[in-house]
Amino acid sequence: MNTSDTTDNGKQVFLNVRLNFNLRQAKTDVPTPIYAVYVFNGKQYKVPTGVKVLPSQWCKESQQAVESNLLNKYDNRNNTIANKRINDFRERFSKTISEVCKGNNNEDFPLLFQQRNRSNMSKEPKKQPLIYTLQTLADKHQQETGKDIKSYVNTIANFRKFIGENGIEDDVRALDLQTLNQYKEWLLKSGKAIKTINDLLRAFRALVEMLNKKEQRTGDNYIDLRAFEMPKDNRSKEEKQSKAEPLTEEELEVLWQYEKLTERETEARDIFVAQCLCGQRISDLPKVLSPDYPIEHNGDVEYITFHTIKTNETAVIPLFPQLKEIREKYTDGFKHWKLEYIEDEEKQKTRVNRQNNKLNGVIKRVAEKAGIDRPVMYTEQKGGRKETKTAPLHELIHTHTARHTFVSIMARMGVEKDTIKIVTAHTNDTIIDQVYLHVTAEDKGRTLLNSLRSNTQLQGSRLFGGLNSTTEQTTTPNATPTESILIERLEQKAVEAHIKEQQHIEQIEERERQTATREAFILETGMTPEEYNQKLSEINHEPTTEEDLFLQKLRK
Repeated sequence: MNTSDTTDNGKQVFLNVRLNFNLRQAKTDVPTPIYAVYVFNGKQYKVPTGVKVLPSQWCKESQQAVESNLLNKYDNRNNTIANKRINDFRERFSKTISEVCKGNNNEDFPLLFQQRNRSNMSKEPKKQPLIYTLQTLADKHQQETGKDIKSYVNTIANFRKFIGENGIEDDVRALDLQTLNQYKEWLLKSGKAIKTINDLLRAFRALVEMLNKKEQRTGDNYIDLRAFEMPKDNRSKEEKQSKAEPLTEEELEVLWQYEKLTERETEARDIFVAQCLCGQRISDLPKVLSPDYPIEHNGDVEYITFHTIKTNETAVIPLFPQLKEIREKYTDGFKHWKLEYIEDEEKQKTRVNRQNNKLNGVIKRVAEKAGIDRPVMYTEQKGGRKETKTAPLHELIHTHTARHTFVSIMARMGVEKDTIKIVTAHTNDTIIDQVYLHVTAEDKGRTLLNSLRSNTQLQGSRLFGGLNSTTEQTTTPNATPTESILIERLEQKAVEAHIKEQQHIEQIEERERQTATREAFILETGMTPEEYNQKLSEINHEPTTEEDLFLQKLRK
């Protein structure tokens, strides 16, 4: 457009100048920078405005970002900021034209407009690299607390990739609630498991909270995390626990007896078995195996006590024979794994966690060699989509599987929850019920049968009674032929299930008794298995050592 004005000396001045605002990328679904583009005397000049807008929310005709009730409050807020910056540019442009006209030197226009913009932009905060700031916050947190910051490192690495792929400026001012929600959606589309996504977002939220506090953010700069919603895990309680499959006692015995291992693999196996025998987290295992925590005695029972790292609760660990054997075997520590006890508990936890992935890999390999390949069906959620998969158990094993295994085996043997909590240092039953107690179909069936047999009202029913009858089958008076047949079949199945259950329990008890007695003799006398078998035929299977009594008490 041609602009004219009248100077102080009455002469006319004509300026061939026009101003437009353009988007750097008009065809994208992420925020893109807005540029002020003006033409002066046939030459084009491009000036960044320092603000962004979603192309779908830009009105080319009005040269403004859209503000509407149809948009959410965050989009409207961002667009209001963008429009204010655009209007500021227009005002500076108009003032520059007036100055040029009054000075009667239109050649000064580009220089004057550039100086005016530079002066205005200098009043704005300088660019502060976002990734560097987040890393600095994480490092400071580690220095102040001594805690492991692996979760922070992982989420910063993922966020760096996110802003790179989406053209978001590496500037602290670019981080707002909209950016955080974009990061969430990007993670949901990445194919990562829902637990991994939530772990990354929780860590990032913690960094944002640190940033809010450090920068003393207020007003538009403050990121209100109360408005941020975490992704939902749509799996049921059983589906969530389906991948954390514990080992059975038989599988654990196979793993313990397997010998074709390298020295490094043997140590990894012994670490895992020790965890299964004491029910502790891997970070607390060095305390279990350390001679710094001496053995205590209560009658014929040997145990150790300590405070756990995570909860600072007291754990009381009974020394089962195999656990005591492992403890004595590694009195001088491990050769291939850094699991020796050190007094700085946070440092100890960090050292253990740093090598945990390598340890898990070796444990999986050992379990595969030992043939722990029972198929396990589990459900995962990738983003918002659930998937059901099947894998051999050895692929799913990791150090925390040991804690699940301990609680499950104890529960199946009839050990009370309160007793299990003393060992594992849990403060309530909820964690044991929801996380660590894995109930199989066989367990559920046994519970059902016992409940049916003990229900007096049920036993008086014409159709569903009689489950306690194991010697003879009776027909309820006045029952129809169909009802009588049904009753007969129900009672027969109940009897068969009861007999099978009792046989199974007796087999397990006999195997446990024989194993306990053999181990007690070997431990006490140092005799060989062959000498034990000879001795076994000469005695009446009565407890002969303190170890026998201790094991017998535990079984009760």
